[in-house]
Parts: sequence; C-alpha cells; structure tokens
Amino acid sequence: MPRPFVCTLATNHALQDLQYFLKSLMVWNSNAPTVYLFADKDVATAIPAIKYTGKIIVKEALNTYSHKMRTEMERIPSNSKTLWYDFQMEKLNLLDWVFKSENTASEVGVFYLDADIFFLGELPTIPEAATVALSPHMIRKQDEKLYGTYNAGYFWTKSVDAIHAWRNACQASRFFEQAALEIFDTEEWSGRLYTFPIQTNYGWWRMFQSDTHYTELQKDWAIRREVRHAGITVKKEPLISIHTHWNTSDFTTKIFNTFVRDLLTKLAPMHPPAKRLLSIIS
Repeated sequence: MPRPFVCTLATNHALQDLQYFLKSLMVWNSNAPTVYLFADKDVATAIPAIKYTGKIIVKEALNTYSHKMRTEMERIPSNSKTLWYDFQMEKLNLLDWVFKSENTASEVGVFYLDADIFFLGELPTIPEAATVALSPHMIRKQDEKLYGTYNAGYFWTKSVDAIHAWRNACQASRFFEQAALEIFDTEEWSGRLYTFPIQTNYGWWRMFQSDTHYTELQKDWAIRREVRHAGITVKKEPLISIHTHWNTSDFTTKIFNTFVRDLLTKLAPMHPPAKRLLSIIS
C-alpha cells in the first residue's frame, strides 16, 4: 500500500531535533518514507551525515531565519507581520511544494510534522473518509483560548483546498498559524476531519497544561512490550509519538523527557525497539 509523504522544516537551531526525528522514523520503517525538507544552509550541509535510509528532498529555503531564535524573530517586522510569523507560514509553503512535486499526494496524503517529533511507533493510519487530520492539544480551556485547539506541529491532509483554507485563516488568527487550524471545525469540513488520539503527538503541554496534575496523568502510562511500538502505552494503547525538545533548559520539558527516558530505560534490556530509541537520545 502506498505510504503518505512526510515533510518538515529545520534551521540550525533544530538540527539535533531533526536528527532524532529522522533516526526514530527509521526505527519503524525498514523502507523509510520520503521526507521533504525546508532547511537552511547549515542543515542542508549536515543531512548526508545523518544517513537516512529513505529519500530526503531538500530545499534550502530557510536562510532568512538561520541563527535566529524565536524571541529575536518576533521583534523583526516583515511585510506581513513579523519574521516569526513568516517562519511559521513556511509550513504551508512546504506543503504546497510537496503537492506540486508529487502526483500521488492527493491520494496518499502528506504529513507536516515539526522536527521535534520523536517516533515511538509507526505513522498513524488515517480513516479513508478524512481529508484533514489534526492533533488536539488536550489542555485546559483557558490555554486553548490563547494557543488554539490544535497543535500546528502535527498535521495531515490529502487536499490542496485544506492548505488554502488554513493559509486564508492565518491572517486573522489569534495565535499565528496554530489557532487558524480551528477553521476545520466549521461546517464546511464536517465529516472530513479526523482528530488524532491522545497517544499521537503527546507533547509536554498535554502533561503540564492540563486541569489534572501531571502526577495523575502519568498514572495513565504503562509498559507493554510489543514489536510494533516502543513498549510504552497511554490509556492502555501504544504511544505512537511524542513532541519534545530533548536538549532544553525548560524545567517542565525536562521532567517530561526524564519520565519518557526512564520508561525506555526499563524496557531496553528486553525490548530491542526501546533499546534503539534510547541509543538515539543517549
């Protein structure tokens, strides 16, 4: 069965995240999926050393943002809003590129995934009726009102119209391209939207921006060794992917990372997939 395409973007600041992204993706795919990548010069130069076993198609499209952190880009005005806004909009430009380059994209679909996704299982299967798939934040309502219902770092579509709808909603969005994803909650997309379950794209925010204390949420996590995933379950179902920066000074993200790493460490002696993942982040 044909597989969906994957696309992501990375500047020099995200190079380590990208390495982990590609290496963990290879754990679950002996025939790794084609990855389309927007990069800056530093990342484009580093790609061959990663030795990704699939095909990576690189466009050096991000040099404008290279060597700049978010706080700096938010202070730099642009013809649209700010340089940070422009950087986030590159996600849609990247999706446009994939659909223009691949005739089968509208059949198999395209995942846009942030480079700080770490895979603990295979890419999820999307229901046939869906044309868009989104990942709910699953955070407290007051934070949703600020940041949006859905996470813009985990998106799938097989529709060029969906990309246009997302782009058109960005200009008036309360939070960059992310809150704009709520356009798919409208009647026009009814019946065509799939939402990923909690086990997909589990970010640190899901654990620390909830109405439930994180120690209670951690009780939903458990160990169950199976060859098709890393051996970690959430609510008794396999954890498919997490969304985190492994190299960070943020306190809550560090707690999240330690929690995941400790579970992989327990699994590794008797579960080869966990051992392989642990070797990536060690």
